[in-house]
Amino acid sequence: MGTYITQTISTKKNQPENIANSITKSIKNLENKISWRKENSDIFKINHSGKSDKIKVNNETFDILKRSLEVSQKTGGAFEVTILPISSIWNFSNNNGFVPNSSSLKNALTKVGYKNILLNEQDYTVQNLSGVPILDLGGVGKGSACDLALKEYSKNDLNYAIISVGGSIGLYGKKENNQPFNIAIRDPLEKEDSSISFAFIKLYSGCVSTSGAYEQGFTVDNTFYHHILDSKTGYSAQTDLLSVTVCHDSGTLTDLLSTACFVLGKDKSLPILKEYNAEAIFVDKNKNVFVTPNLKSKFSLTNNNYKICEW
Repeated sequence: MGTYITQTISTKKNQPENIANSITKSIKNLENKISWRKENSDIFKINHSGKSDKIKVNNETFDILKRSLEVSQKTGGAFEVTILPISSIWNFSNNNGFVPNSSSLKNALTKVGYKNILLNEQDYTVQNLSGVPILDLGGVGKGSACDLALKEYSKNDLNYAIISVGGSIGLYGKKENNQPFNIAIRDPLEKEDSSISFAFIKLYSGCVSTSGAYEQGFTVDNTFYHHILDSKTGYSAQTDLLSVTVCHDSGTLTDLLSTACFVLGKDKSLPILKEYNAEAIFVDKNKNVFVTPNLKSKFSLTNNNYKICEW
């Protein structure tokens, strides 16, 4: 999935290496289903199908697509599952520092729209009404991988386990003496060193995903362009935020919502967070930190350059 996967597994009965290897293999299989770059994937088949074609997909792919379309709709495209026409032009993964011309972006914007994807729950088929490649699940794959891992962990006799897939983390089981997990949150101003944190949260279970402008980007003519794109403009989302961290039982949702909330901004994000019973941490460019109410008691700053603020 274009990132590192790390696992920590505590067990007395099973072989943790075998469990970890099995889960890594399962995540690779998931990638082979949902990556638009893999020629035999479900998403590739949907992207290259005709307008009237109905593509049968795996249950995992269908469920991820269903939740992605749901969040796309509820956020008005702040998370946009059909962002591929735009994201493929920018191609941030190659870090080539190329800014597309306005005419190509304008043309790409006409192809973007979650309404072009129709799901049929009766037979798990998907229809792409646009007739061109539009689906990109890159903004949800890592969180979905965490969900997959947590499900697999539950089938084994484990004390606890932690998986990290890029900016998403999944937590399973209980630590010794029933202590919570300490989850460090990356300092968004440290673009080069991902190990430097500015705060941590104490959680007993669930998933955590962070979206930030630091993840992929480049500077051209003193303007920084990052990979979190606005589906309305085709350019990097214009926001006062540096990063958004979301906590929820579902890794898929944390991944989707962290991206959506970054685009929406902290104030417009509150209704969607409330609807899904999710919690979040917003960090703005002035180093102000805003924490949703139910997460405050679990949150601690470790860098005095940042300041906790009230809405």
